[in-house]
Amino acid sequence: MQINLFKRNISQAYLVLIPFLTFAIVLALGHTSYKIYLPLGLIMMALAVIAAWILGAHAIKNSDAEKRHLVIIASLLIIPWLLLCILSGIGPPPFDKPEEYVATATEQQVRYSFLLVGGVVATFGFTMLKEKLKKSGEDFYSWIGFIAMMIAAPLFVMNMAYYDNFMLETYKIRVASSSDKMPEWFSPAHSQFHLITLVEVALTFLATAAFAASLKSAGWFKKAASNVYIIISILCFFDAILSYFFPAVGIVLIPALPFIMPYLIGVNLMRRAGN
Repeated sequence: MQINLFKRNISQAYLVLIPFLTFAIVLALGHTSYKIYLPLGLIMMALAVIAAWILGAHAIKNSDAEKRHLVIIASLLIIPWLLLCILSGIGPPPFDKPEEYVATATEQQVRYSFLLVGGVVATFGFTMLKEKLKKSGEDFYSWIGFIAMMIAAPLFVMNMAYYDNFMLETYKIRVASSSDKMPEWFSPAHSQFHLITLVEVALTFLATAAFAASLKSAGWFKKAASNVYIIISILCFFDAILSYFFPAVGIVLIPALPFIMPYLIGVNLMRRAGN
Protein backbone atom coordinates (compact mmCIF):
# COMPACT_ATOMS: atom_id res chain seq x y z
CA MET A 1 0.00 0.00 0.00
CA GLN A 2 2.84 2.37 0.91
CA ILE A 3 4.68 1.58 -2.34
CA ASN A 4 1.51 2.30 -4.31
CA LEU A 5 1.09 5.65 -2.52
CA PHE A 6 4.73 6.51 -3.28
CA LYS A 7 4.20 5.75 -6.98
CA ARG A 8 1.11 7.94 -7.07
CA ASN A 9 2.92 10.82 -5.34
CA ILE A 10 5.83 10.60 -7.80
CA SER A 11 3.38 10.43 -10.70
CA GLN A 12 1.52 13.50 -9.48
CA ALA A 13 4.77 15.42 -8.99
CA TYR A 14 5.88 14.63 -12.54
CA LEU A 15 2.52 15.65 -14.01
CA VAL A 16 2.59 18.94 -12.10
CA LEU A 17 6.05 19.67 -13.49
CA ILE A 18 5.14 19.07 -17.16
CA PRO A 19 4.19 22.69 -18.07
CA PHE A 20 7.20 24.09 -16.24
CA LEU A 21 9.58 21.55 -17.77
CA THR A 22 8.21 22.46 -21.18
CA PHE A 23 8.80 26.17 -20.63
CA ALA A 24 12.28 25.46 -19.24
CA ILE A 25 13.18 23.51 -22.40
CA VAL A 26 11.78 26.30 -24.59
CA LEU A 27 13.91 28.89 -22.80
CA ALA A 28 17.01 26.70 -22.63
CA LEU A 29 17.04 25.32 -26.17
CA GLY A 30 15.03 27.80 -28.21
CA HIS A 31 14.28 26.44 -31.67
CA THR A 32 15.95 23.09 -32.34
CA SER A 33 15.61 20.44 -35.01
CA TYR A 34 12.45 18.34 -34.90
CA LYS A 35 14.79 15.33 -34.88
CA ILE A 36 15.77 16.41 -31.36
CA TYR A 37 12.65 17.90 -29.82
CA LEU A 38 10.11 15.45 -31.25
CA PRO A 39 11.60 12.30 -29.63
CA LEU A 40 12.14 14.25 -26.39
CA GLY A 41 8.57 15.53 -26.42
CA LEU A 42 7.10 12.11 -27.20
CA ILE A 43 9.05 10.60 -24.30
CA MET A 44 7.77 13.33 -21.97
CA MET A 45 4.21 12.71 -23.15
CA ALA A 46 4.50 8.91 -22.82
CA LEU A 47 5.81 9.25 -19.26
CA ALA A 48 2.97 11.67 -18.50
CA VAL A 49 0.39 9.18 -19.80
CA ILE A 50 1.92 6.45 -17.60
CA ALA A 51 1.94 8.83 -14.62
CA ALA A 52 -1.72 9.73 -15.22
CA TRP A 53 -2.62 6.04 -15.36
CA ILE A 54 -0.86 5.34 -12.06
CA LEU A 55 -2.34 8.45 -10.43
CA GLY A 56 -5.96 7.73 -11.24
CA ALA A 57 -6.73 7.01 -14.90
CA HIS A 58 -6.76 3.29 -14.09
CA ALA A 59 -10.13 3.97 -12.44
CA ILE A 60 -11.60 4.06 -15.97
CA LYS A 61 -11.83 0.27 -15.61
CA ASN A 62 -13.91 0.67 -12.45
CA SER A 63 -17.57 -0.25 -12.59
CA ASP A 64 -18.35 3.00 -10.77
CA ALA A 65 -19.66 5.40 -13.44
CA GLU A 66 -18.82 8.44 -11.29
CA LYS A 67 -15.15 7.50 -11.23
CA ARG A 68 -15.08 6.87 -14.96
CA HIS A 69 -16.66 10.27 -15.63
CA LEU A 70 -14.12 11.93 -13.34
CA VAL A 71 -11.25 10.27 -15.21
CA ILE A 72 -12.65 11.54 -18.52
CA ILE A 73 -13.03 15.11 -17.19
CA ALA A 74 -9.53 15.09 -15.72
CA SER A 75 -8.10 13.70 -18.96
CA LEU A 76 -9.75 16.44 -21.03
CA LEU A 77 -8.15 19.11 -18.83
CA ILE A 78 -4.75 17.39 -18.94
CA ILE A 79 -4.59 16.65 -22.69
CA PRO A 80 -3.71 20.23 -23.82
CA TRP A 81 -0.36 20.15 -22.04
CA LEU A 82 0.34 16.58 -23.11
CA LEU A 83 0.10 17.89 -26.67
CA LEU A 84 2.13 21.03 -26.01
CA CYS A 85 5.01 19.20 -24.32
CA ILE A 86 5.66 17.40 -27.62
CA LEU A 87 6.66 20.76 -29.10
CA SER A 88 8.93 21.80 -26.22
CA GLY A 89 11.93 22.32 -28.52
CA ILE A 90 10.12 24.36 -31.14
CA GLY A 91 10.93 27.61 -29.33
CA PRO A 92 8.86 30.80 -29.18
CA PRO A 93 7.25 32.07 -32.41
CA PRO A 94 9.76 34.23 -34.35
CA PHE A 95 7.37 37.16 -34.82
CA ASP A 96 10.27 39.60 -35.24
CA LYS A 97 11.83 37.47 -38.00
CA PRO A 98 9.33 37.05 -40.87
CA GLU A 99 11.79 35.03 -42.98
CA GLU A 100 12.27 32.52 -40.16
CA TYR A 101 8.51 32.39 -39.50
CA VAL A 102 7.86 31.54 -43.16
CA ALA A 103 10.76 29.04 -43.25
CA THR A 104 9.27 27.22 -40.24
CA ALA A 105 5.67 27.57 -41.46
CA THR A 106 4.78 23.90 -40.91
CA GLU A 107 6.01 23.95 -37.33
CA GLN A 108 4.15 27.19 -36.59
CA GLN A 109 0.93 25.73 -38.00
CA VAL A 110 1.38 22.56 -35.94
CA ARG A 111 1.92 24.74 -32.85
CA TYR A 112 -1.34 26.62 -33.30
CA SER A 113 -3.23 23.51 -34.39
CA PHE A 114 -2.19 21.82 -31.12
CA LEU A 115 -3.24 24.91 -29.18
CA LEU A 116 -6.58 24.98 -31.01
CA VAL A 117 -7.25 21.30 -30.26
CA GLY A 118 -6.18 21.84 -26.66
CA GLY A 119 -8.57 24.76 -26.23
CA VAL A 120 -11.51 22.81 -27.63
CA VAL A 121 -10.71 19.75 -25.49
CA ALA A 122 -10.36 21.86 -22.31
CA THR A 123 -13.73 23.50 -23.05
CA PHE A 124 -15.33 20.05 -23.23
CA GLY A 125 -13.64 19.22 -19.93
CA PHE A 126 -15.00 22.28 -18.16
CA THR A 127 -18.46 21.71 -19.62
CA MET A 128 -18.56 18.14 -18.27
CA LEU A 129 -17.14 19.34 -14.94
CA LYS A 130 -19.95 21.87 -14.67
CA GLU A 131 -22.54 19.10 -15.02
CA LYS A 132 -20.83 16.93 -12.38
CA LEU A 133 -20.63 19.84 -9.94
CA LYS A 134 -24.28 20.65 -10.55
CA LYS A 135 -25.18 17.10 -9.51
CA SER A 136 -23.13 17.56 -6.35
CA GLY A 137 -25.26 20.58 -5.44
CA GLU A 138 -22.93 23.43 -6.51
CA ASP A 139 -24.34 25.33 -9.47
CA PHE A 140 -23.50 29.00 -8.83
CA TYR A 141 -19.75 29.30 -9.40
CA SER A 142 -19.77 26.51 -11.97
CA TRP A 143 -22.39 28.42 -13.99
CA ILE A 144 -20.19 31.55 -13.94
CA GLY A 145 -17.24 29.47 -15.11
CA PHE A 146 -19.32 27.79 -17.81
CA ILE A 147 -20.65 31.09 -19.21
CA ALA A 148 -17.15 32.60 -19.24
CA MET A 149 -15.79 29.57 -21.12
CA MET A 150 -18.63 29.64 -23.64
CA ILE A 151 -17.67 33.22 -24.52
CA ALA A 152 -13.90 32.60 -24.41
CA ALA A 153 -13.90 29.43 -26.55
CA PRO A 154 -15.01 30.95 -29.90
CA LEU A 155 -12.67 33.90 -29.32
CA PHE A 156 -9.83 31.44 -28.78
CA VAL A 157 -10.67 29.63 -32.02
CA MET A 158 -10.63 32.95 -33.88
CA ASN A 159 -7.32 33.86 -32.27
CA MET A 160 -5.64 30.58 -33.21
CA ALA A 161 -6.98 30.86 -36.77
CA TYR A 162 -5.42 34.32 -36.94
CA TYR A 163 -1.97 33.04 -35.99
CA ASP A 164 -2.30 29.80 -37.93
CA ASN A 165 -3.37 31.38 -41.24
CA PHE A 166 -3.63 35.18 -41.33
CA MET A 167 -0.28 35.87 -39.68
CA LEU A 168 1.53 33.30 -41.84
CA GLU A 169 0.03 34.58 -45.10
CA THR A 170 0.91 38.16 -44.16
CA TYR A 171 4.51 37.21 -43.49
CA LYS A 172 4.63 35.38 -46.82
CA ILE A 173 3.50 38.57 -48.57
CA ARG A 174 6.20 40.58 -46.81
CA VAL A 175 8.94 38.06 -47.57
CA ALA A 176 7.86 37.72 -51.22
CA SER A 177 7.86 41.49 -51.70
CA SER A 178 11.27 41.84 -50.00
CA SER A 179 9.80 44.66 -47.93
CA ASP A 180 11.18 45.67 -44.53
CA LYS A 181 7.71 46.70 -43.35
CA MET A 182 4.41 44.93 -42.81
CA PRO A 183 1.50 45.89 -45.14
CA GLU A 184 -0.44 48.98 -44.01
CA TRP A 185 -3.59 46.98 -43.35
CA PHE A 186 -1.76 44.63 -40.96
CA SER A 187 -1.58 46.97 -37.98
CA PRO A 188 -5.36 47.55 -37.58
CA ALA A 189 -6.04 43.81 -37.92
CA HIS A 190 -3.30 42.96 -35.43
CA SER A 191 -4.68 45.48 -32.92
CA GLN A 192 -8.14 43.99 -33.29
CA PHE A 193 -6.91 40.47 -32.60
CA HIS A 194 -4.82 41.71 -29.67
CA LEU A 195 -8.07 42.92 -28.09
CA ILE A 196 -9.73 39.58 -28.85
CA THR A 197 -6.79 37.81 -27.20
CA LEU A 198 -7.06 40.01 -24.11
CA VAL A 199 -10.78 39.32 -23.67
CA GLU A 200 -10.38 35.59 -24.34
CA VAL A 201 -7.51 35.17 -21.88
CA ALA A 202 -9.21 37.23 -19.16
CA LEU A 203 -12.41 35.18 -19.48
CA THR A 204 -10.46 31.91 -19.39
CA PHE A 205 -8.79 32.88 -16.12
CA LEU A 206 -12.13 34.07 -14.74
CA ALA A 207 -13.66 30.70 -15.67
CA THR A 208 -10.78 28.86 -14.00
CA ALA A 209 -11.19 30.89 -10.80
CA ALA A 210 -14.94 30.21 -10.81
CA PHE A 211 -14.49 26.46 -11.26
CA ALA A 212 -11.88 26.40 -8.50
CA ALA A 213 -14.38 28.16 -6.22
CA SER A 214 -17.01 25.63 -7.26
CA LEU A 215 -14.71 22.70 -6.47
CA LYS A 216 -14.02 24.28 -3.08
CA SER A 217 -17.72 24.83 -2.37
CA ALA A 218 -18.54 21.25 -3.38
CA GLY A 219 -15.82 19.94 -1.07
CA TRP A 220 -13.94 18.20 -3.88
CA PHE A 221 -10.69 20.11 -3.24
CA LYS A 222 -9.09 21.24 -0.02
CA LYS A 223 -9.59 24.92 0.82
CA ALA A 224 -5.87 25.72 0.63
CA ALA A 225 -5.43 24.24 -2.85
CA SER A 226 -8.64 25.87 -4.10
CA ASN A 227 -7.58 29.26 -2.74
CA VAL A 228 -4.24 29.00 -4.56
CA TYR A 229 -6.05 28.30 -7.85
CA ILE A 230 -8.49 31.16 -7.23
CA ILE A 231 -5.86 33.75 -6.24
CA ILE A 232 -3.48 32.96 -9.11
CA SER A 233 -6.32 32.92 -11.66
CA ILE A 234 -7.72 36.25 -10.41
CA LEU A 235 -4.26 37.85 -10.50
CA CYS A 236 -3.80 36.61 -14.08
CA PHE A 237 -7.28 37.91 -14.93
CA PHE A 238 -6.30 41.42 -13.80
CA ASP A 239 -2.92 41.13 -15.54
CA ALA A 240 -4.73 40.41 -18.82
CA ILE A 241 -7.00 43.43 -18.31
CA LEU A 242 -4.10 45.71 -17.39
CA SER A 243 -2.17 44.64 -20.49
CA TYR A 244 -4.63 46.70 -22.54
CA PHE A 245 -3.24 49.84 -20.87
CA PHE A 246 0.29 48.56 -20.11
CA PRO A 247 1.31 46.05 -22.84
CA ALA A 248 4.57 45.21 -21.05
CA VAL A 249 2.70 43.38 -18.24
CA GLY A 250 0.76 41.08 -20.59
CA ILE A 251 2.85 37.92 -20.17
CA VAL A 252 -0.34 35.93 -19.48
CA LEU A 253 -1.43 36.55 -23.09
CA ILE A 254 0.96 33.81 -24.24
CA PRO A 255 -1.58 31.27 -25.63
CA ALA A 256 -0.31 28.27 -23.64
CA LEU A 257 -0.31 29.98 -20.22
CA PRO A 258 -4.10 29.98 -19.59
CA PHE A 259 -4.02 26.17 -19.93
CA ILE A 260 -1.74 25.72 -16.89
CA MET A 261 -4.30 26.22 -14.12
CA PRO A 262 -6.99 24.02 -15.77
CA TYR A 263 -4.25 21.41 -16.31
CA LEU A 264 -3.30 21.46 -12.61
CA ILE A 265 -6.99 21.19 -11.68
CA GLY A 266 -7.16 18.18 -14.00
CA VAL A 267 -4.20 16.56 -12.23
CA ASN A 268 -5.93 16.96 -8.88
CA LEU A 269 -9.17 15.58 -10.29
CA MET A 270 -7.22 12.59 -11.60
CA ARG A 271 -5.87 12.03 -8.09
CA ARG A 272 -9.42 12.20 -6.73
CA ALA A 273 -10.56 9.63 -9.29
CA GLY A 274 -7.86 7.23 -8.13
CA ASN A 275 -8.52 7.64 -4.42
